[in-house]
Amino acid sequence: MKIAGLDIGTTGCKLTVFDENGNQLGKAYRDYPVRRAVSGHETDISTMMKSVYTVIGEMAARFPDIAGIGVTSFGETFVMTNEAGEPLHNAMLYTDPRGAEECAELSEKLGAAHIAEVTGLAPHEMYSISKMMWIKKHRPEVYAAARRIHLSLAGSLI
Repeated sequence: MKIAGLDIGTTGCKLTVFDENGNQLGKAYRDYPVRRAVSGHETDISTMMKSVYTVIGEMAARFPDIAGIGVTSFGETFVMTNEAGEPLHNAMLYTDPRGAEECAELSEKLGAAHIAEVTGLAPHEMYSISKMMWIKKHRPEVYAAARRIHLSLAGSLI
């Protein structure tokens, strides 16, 4: 029996295959471009997913008896999709500075202590809610067309 670990990171993904004793048998890696500018940090979800499918296909061809795959990915990166599941914008990375103003507005309106009490987390611009608010304000056509929001992309789009 073989198991694999899929790591979907900010700039690339890798799939590593292990035997039942934990010995590494093989690894595949693909990178993808990330656009970082003062105005935003994002990646093309289609390119990312193509890389994910490529590493899975490569390792599955070499090791057809993989019994399971554990998946990990960067958190607080999201994309909104339409009813058909098609991305409506590039995935906004957790490092994307857009949403800082919205985070401050949310904290002012609800109170940082109340947000922390409800969520267990202090408000921060890296969290997706602020970026979703940014999209609603600055890209209303995307927000209006959105039917699903995929957070931490690995589990939701594979």
